[in-house]
Amino acid sequence: MLTSFQGIENIPARVLLDSGRTTSVASEQWIEKHNVSFGTCKEQKEIQNCAGDTVEDCEWCYTIPITCQHADHYSKETFEIGPMEDSCNPILPYRWIVKHEAKEFGYVGIISFESK
Repeated sequence: MLTSFQGIENIPARVLLDSGRTTSVASEQWIEKHNVSFGTCKEQKEIQNCAGDTVEDCEWCYTIPITCQHADHYSKETFEIGPMEDSCNPILPYRWIVKHEAKEFGYVGIISFESK
């Protein structure tokens, strides 16, 4: 996926579409590398890993809106910021998958969208 923010365009991102996740999260390393602006939450939101355990060292921050593009499909998202492994940069949750009608996202290298 390509991302754009703050007048900077076409920054590549490896996005994980996670049918088990409820929130959008971006890697703090990716945010720092690309100097993405962020805000601070007044109250920390609980972010859990795939085992259901709370991620203790997760920041209280969220990104500015980031435009996400795959082929001719676009959306604008904000992300909680937290520690992640290097295999992906942001994670998009189940509600995003449903809203954008992602098709065949379970197959390696094949994804399409039916939403406008």
